[in-house]
Amino acid sequence: MGVDVGPNLTGWARRFPAEVVAKAILDPSAEIALGFKSQHIVTKSGLDIMGLVLSQGDPIIVKSMGGLTQSIPAAEVKSRREMKRSLMLSAHQLGLTAQDVADVIEYLRSTD
Repeated sequence: MGVDVGPNLTGWARRFPAEVVAKAILDPSAEIALGFKSQHIVTKSGLDIMGLVLSQGDPIIVKSMGGLTQSIPAAEVKSRREMKRSLMLSAHQLGLTAQDVADVIEYLRSTD
């Protein structure tokens, strides 16, 4: 449904208690799925790029939120570090109410 910057959630919510699903929505940085830790890259020209590294080669390919894919020549990288937080915004950052979170959980549990 969205851009692939996280794992496929089809059927995921049915395999876990509602509390686990709620925690993932309320605090997505608490546990980031394997393969979906994002990186923060700063280029020599001063660009800040945050996203999932799709290719470690030269150029480095990064997919950012919103689906933007960028190619960064390796020689242009000033610094690169793994981010400690998820690219997914928390329920609070999204302005979700408790009912909104319950609705999202219900929706996720209904997907096949």
